Amino acid sequence: MAASETETSKTGSMAESIAASTRTLHARLNRLIMARLQLALPPRIADPSLYISGLFHIAPIYISFETLWESILEFPPTSTRSGLLIRGTDPFIPAADNEDSIPSRTERPKLHHELHSALKTLRLPGLMRSAKLKEDLRALTGWSEHMVQEQLNKISETGHLAHFLDHMRRSIKRNPHVLIAYAYIFFMALFAGGRFIRASLESVGHAFWDQCPSPIRPNMMACEKIRRHSAESLDSSETSHEEKSGDSRGSPESHGFPLGFFHFSTPADGEDLKREFKKRLSGSETVLTPREKDDIVKESVRIFENMTLLVRQLDEVCMVPGQDTTDTDDMMARLRDSVSVTRERRDLRNSMRRSDNSICSVVRSQGRPNLAKSASENDFDVAHDDYLPPLHPRVAGFPGNGLCPGLPKSMRFDQTLPKPSRHHSLSEERAEFSKTASMARYGRNVLSCILFVTFGIMFAGALVTGRKGLLDW
Repeated sequence: MAASETETSKTGSMAESIAASTRTLHARLNRLIMARLQLALPPRIADPSLYISGLFHIAPIYISFETLWESILEFPPTSTRSGLLIRGTDPFIPAADNEDSIPSRTERPKLHHELHSALKTLRLPGLMRSAKLKEDLRALTGWSEHMVQEQLNKISETGHLAHFLDHMRRSIKRNPHVLIAYAYIFFMALFAGGRFIRASLESVGHAFWDQCPSPIRPNMMACEKIRRHSAESLDSSETSHEEKSGDSRGSPESHGFPLGFFHFSTPADGEDLKREFKKRLSGSETVLTPREKDDIVKESVRIFENMTLLVRQLDEVCMVPGQDTTDTDDMMARLRDSVSVTRERRDLRNSMRRSDNSICSVVRSQGRPNLAKSASENDFDVAHDDYLPPLHPRVAGFPGNGLCPGLPKSMRFDQTLPKPSRHHSLSEERAEFSKTASMARYGRNVLSCILFVTFGIMFAGALVTGRKGLLDW
């Protein structure tokens, strides 16, 4: 995949390169999300608890890369591309930090002035979602700012989400330009599938969102019943000044739902922000090197892979014991996680490849395996010479050996190949041939005699008949 990504990133615009490299992963992730969206809405569930659980797993992603982005811009850029970081000047690495935590930290490139300017240009205040996400969570749960932050911290340390966030921090610290991949994918998603999700969430009506949610998974924290129209009384001190600009279109009270994450505080509800962001992204490509563009495309692929694994984590978190989940279980059975399916297919291909490579080889065996071994111990491994499956076909004449597993079980070999029997000597065969030839000649002679006699009788008869006719005449 790396080769194709590299070639793709060198052709077309940055947006086109990302789209081409992630098309399959993007389509698969969309199918997974849309299918699971129905499980979090009526009639399958009576309150927004599952939606809140999902939001608690999505919010740390936006909060993390937006925070890292802000920290990078606060640090002054260097004057050239080729400078090296000076120990203690990296905002992400304390001077007394362990040298082994991040490799080659003093050798990676600095954030040069051109890239610093590009990242600053792309950071449109109205696009930032961190404050909106926290406002939604407080409005949905009735929790205080401290409780929301506490739950975000705990959930950020669970499952694949923790690995994803760790990967994000390391990647951005090592290559700050990959922030462009996170910004493009997560912001543009809100203007594509995000519009459909928002319409689906709002279509269930106010009664659903006014319900006091069940305890929120995975930590089973109980929610507090609050009146939706009092959402404006929530403390909005964490909302930055840059997100307060414009009208109040994105606030919960303006659209009547606690879905500010999907709304933007601009006259065009974010469509103007989308156009401006894509315009600035196109302009920033001139300051990126081919290698930096390639890093951005590769990171985009990893983002979709990590998001697919995060969906699997949510599947495990949101399955409610004791709930009538017949329909849910059927849907989940049909929608097996794509990563698991890909892993199974990859293992199958590897197994077939090993079999093909050893199709003409013989696997050594010291006897049948111990049947008391566990299933995992009895798995076939071509690297182990002391294992042969119980029903493995044997090769006659080679005790203790068998054919490789690539051959079908229906194929069997006789101990020896059948040979034609030869009971006559060469002279006897020649005599037999001569006898056969003589009999053929004898038959031809007899046939000639019979034909001669027949014609003679017919000729004599004709003469007698003719003579009698002359006498009568």
